[in-house]
Amino acid sequence: MVIGLIIFLIIFIILLCLYFTLAVSIHVYWCWQEEEQYLHLSCHTMRIPLYSKRVDFHGLPSDVTIHARKILQMIQYVRQHAKHIQVQSETVVSTSDPAVTAYLYVFLKVVTEWLRSLHQADNKVAADFEQTAFQTEGECMISLSLRQNIKELNKWRKEFSNGRQ
Repeated sequence: MVIGLIIFLIIFIILLCLYFTLAVSIHVYWCWQEEEQYLHLSCHTMRIPLYSKRVDFHGLPSDVTIHARKILQMIQYVRQHAKHIQVQSETVVSTSDPAVTAYLYVFLKVVTEWLRSLHQADNKVAADFEQTAFQTEGECMISLSLRQNIKELNKWRKEFSNGRQ
């Protein structure tokens, strides 16, 4: 009886310590090229997957604006509560008009420098004046405290889960 109580208390203390010290890592990977356009989102803690979803942008539903609003709310919440954010991307911009390509290149370069000043960011921007295309590929890793965000993560899981992919 006493040994069982001691073992229970030890397990309870270990779980309590884990609850207050664990972090949830959110990994976002996107690819927007001519042949494929998708976003892959996964959440895990201690390398244990909690949620994984791949959104393919071919044939989006008509209610995409409702989902976009929810996603913007999620981004604002994450931005306020994130401990660590790391962004890496490679973007190539090209239009039929070289002047527009130059303006877009400068705009994207300013945005990447702004991101670099806020977070750890390794963003590369290039301009291609010989073809017409927009290509971007990158990833973003975010760390959140499990203790503060478990209710919010459950809410997101319920709102956005249409089955694991």
